Amino acid sequence: MNKADKSIFFIDRALGKKYVADALRSVGANVEVHADHFLPDAPDIEWLPEVPYKPIQFS
Repeated sequence: MNKADKSIFFIDRALGKKYVADALRSVGANVEVHADHFLPDAPDIEWLPEVPYKPIQFS
């Protein structure tokens, strides 16, 4: 990954909170994990609308 890349990968709960995030981080990606921002059982209708207002984005 290019260090100039400012994208943040948002890993939702379907991908877990460790393996995919760690793999992306190992190549220099900026990663945010669902569990760090939302309750694990939060319904999609609650957390999906909130993502654009957090300092994270879907990538």
